[in-house]
Amino acid sequence: MLKVQGSIASLLLAAKKVNKLVYVGNVGTGFSAKLARDLRRLLDTMRVDKPSMPIKGKGLVFVRPTLIAEVNFSAWTHDGNLRHPHREVYRLA
Repeated sequence: MLKVQGSIASLLLAAKKVNKLVYVGNVGTGFSAKLARDLRRLLDTMRVDKPSMPIKGKGLVFVRPTLIAEVNFSAWTHDGNLRHPHREVYRLA
């Protein structure tokens, strides 16, 4: 999933827990202008009408969950989200 404001503002992240996807936060750092354009083009081809998990928000665009984001983060929060995530690598599943 991605948050869109003309281009990528951030990617919404999910993790598998007991064979289902759950929202774990978003990452919006580490995008060069070229990477943001390339990701946008790729993700535009993966758009779907409904999210793969329960999530609400304005300006969200949903995609098939086929991109794997390897991110570094400082800790898990008490509610199961990533604290201070930043992008490392993206690859197709």
